[in-house]
Amino acid sequence: MDERRRCFIFDVDGTIADLNSDVPYPHVVEWFKANYNQRDLFAFASNQGLVGYCVHKGADNRFPPTTDQMVIDRMLKLALALTGRADGIMVRVAYNLPLSDSGWAVPYTTDMDIEWDPYWRKPMPGMIYSILRAADIVPIDAIVVGDRETDLAAGKAAGTRAIYAKYFFGLEGPSDGGEGRE
Repeated sequence: MDERRRCFIFDVDGTIADLNSDVPYPHVVEWFKANYNQRDLFAFASNQGLVGYCVHKGADNRFPPTTDQMVIDRMLKLALALTGRADGIMVRVAYNLPLSDSGWAVPYTTDMDIEWDPYWRKPMPGMIYSILRAADIVPIDAIVVGDRETDLAAGKAAGTRAIYAKYFFGLEGPSDGGEGRE
């Protein structure tokens, strides 16, 4: 019997590792040791803020300058730590949508990259659709795992199942017997 390929799509910050960390949580490492395989697809879908921004109007710059390459390098380090391969996890990233009235500096570009498109950023399903299309996976065979409602909303909007990370990794049971499970 031919078993269908499954797709696990993980948010990163708060789900796989702490914000800006390239060290995965121990329970995530254990889950990957028990479940990672070459047949199924494993992916990161991560909203990233402040990439390309250096100064916020009227506030001290509390955040170190971050580039999109630094974000991708971090994702690849996490993939290597979890799978033993830098290419073991598909990576999709969304950056903050630059709004002129928000006070954020807008990075110079002549063409808007897809990663800046509001449809790409969770809770919209753009990143999730991209992963499913690239891997030729139908939504019913995918699950989105995240720590925020925006993660679950993106998965649901793309037609996948969605669950909070704390339930998926068995850190907590849902208090009402079903909260956060789809």
